[in-house]
Amino acid sequence: MKAALGVPNEVNYKWISTNISRAFTRTGDDSHDAMPAVQELLEDGVRVFNLAGDTDFACNFIGAFEWMHQLDSPYTEIFRASRNTVWKLNGKAVGEVRAAGDLGGRTAGNFTWLRIYEAGHWVSYDQREVALEFFNGFTISPSWVDYT
Repeated sequence: MKAALGVPNEVNYKWISTNISRAFTRTGDDSHDAMPAVQELLEDGVRVFNLAGDTDFACNFIGAFEWMHQLDSPYTEIFRASRNTVWKLNGKAVGEVRAAGDLGGRTAGNFTWLRIYEAGHWVSYDQREVALEFFNGFTISPSWVDYT
């Protein structure tokens, strides 16, 4: 895996660094309101998504959904007025998605909220195939969600 990602062999993965965590906390860098930065990204045309597992206790999908409703962006009103769509992978419902922006028939749009079923805080761990499909679809091709 390291070779595939271009990570040198001598670099070891560490789940969390207490020293780095404490340094962030001491300087106040551990907690900031991301809303202004996300609003600016959307205004600049950068596609943004908010992904949450439906069993994530730390960052629950309901809070993520409401946060998306509170953003002041070019897409917020359309997002609020749109509906959730069941997202299927290989014929199985794996989540719900709501998007706004340049939908063009079959696309994730510029402003996307995604709830992944049977996933906790680490969606990519709990739902590997679903996370990979989402990541590839969102980054490589905007046509991974069918709104028709």
